[in-house]
Amino acid sequence: FPLQPASFFQTNVVMCKKLYTTAVRLALTGSADGDGMPALKDLDSSKLPAAVVDVCSGVGTITQVFASILGPKPDGKPRVYGLELVADAVEDAKASAKANKLDNAVKFIAGRAEETIEDVIKEACSDIQGDQKLTVIVDPPRSGLHPNVLRCLRQCSFITRIVYVSCNPDTLSRDVVQLTRPEADYTAAESREGMKEESGILVPKVIIPVDMFPHTYHCEAILLLDREPLDSSFDQSWSASPTAPSSSPEESSVPADATSNPPSTLSETG
Repeated sequence: FPLQPASFFQTNVVMCKKLYTTAVRLALTGSADGDGMPALKDLDSSKLPAAVVDVCSGVGTITQVFASILGPKPDGKPRVYGLELVADAVEDAKASAKANKLDNAVKFIAGRAEETIEDVIKEACSDIQGDQKLTVIVDPPRSGLHPNVLRCLRQCSFITRIVYVSCNPDTLSRDVVQLTRPEADYTAAESREGMKEESGILVPKVIIPVDMFPHTYHCEAILLLDREPLDSSFDQSWSASPTAPSSSPEESSVPADATSNPPSTLSETG
């Protein structure tokens, strides 16, 4: 992996391998059980995603792991997409993908995730057939995900699985509230009317801590969310307060330590 000064790379390479192995296993199998990276021959082909989108992909480490397992689409188009703000990191990612002979399976896009994600998801979904779906992995900075990214992930029914790799538990909890809320504004008289039932709802399934920095209070976390249909049990299981908040849910307060990096500077800086 070639690196330029502005690019980000995990320094604890031993735990980085554990972090990425766990994230990939959760994304492709829904479970963290097992040792090492899963092999394509051992996976249920009927349950594999049609494409994978990596948001805040940095120099493309985990993006290329997915590409090495899944390969390109049957028509030769990329099956894995990486979105990254830092242009130098994108150049590094493209160079390493070419060196690893994965440039036919992965496509990297430079730009702000909040501005590029909709177009990338449309491209990734353009040739989806039958029950094929999309998997998204996000690895944002401490400031978390931009509201536009959260909205897009929440609303796109093609996205049936999200793996959130977080370096800040405060912004993780804030973002999960937005990802898992139903598609309706909070109002005092909220009911299921107006919710986009066809989009279903994202449900947290598994969260796994990874000690990337021993003897410090910092800890990475990997959260798996799967999309499930809205059904009769939804109203009882949803525990959000019915009281209307003072501001839009997308504008909820950000913890003080998360404001040093504004959400507009999305990059893999875990």
